Amino acid sequence: MTYRTVRGDGLRTRWDDQPVVAIGNRRDAFGAVTLSWATEPVREGWVAQRTRVTFQGVVEYRWRYFDVDNEAAEEGGLELGEIQDSDRVTELHRQGFDHDLRHLRISFDEHGTYDVICRTFFIDYRAATRDGTEERG
Repeated sequence: MTYRTVRGDGLRTRWDDQPVVAIGNRRDAFGAVTLSWATEPVREGWVAQRTRVTFQGVVEYRWRYFDVDNEAAEEGGLELGEIQDSDRVTELHRQGFDHDLRHLRISFDEHGTYDVICRTFFIDYRAATRDGTEERG
């Protein structure tokens, strides 16, 4: 198993202990998982800059409390990364699932680790604002 950091601004999680999570599932279709978190310290009178990652075509997702096991500890950190040559993705291929599936992992300090197996993902940035309204970054 090889771990590769996904490059980009705002993909580290050191400023937020836990994300906002939204899960969308439909009958007879793959789902979607969205994680959103602050990417800078909160300042009085400001809404912190945020990153939102939406995983689409989700076949499987898992969250583990940070203290549950250390199986994933050596793979990844407080950032978004991809596990290449994932044993789980290989097993899903054997079951007849797409060969374009990706295994992504992101951890949050004192919260836990999310593993998402999906077809694709998108990254959206929200700039810090003074008045509490979100702006696209």
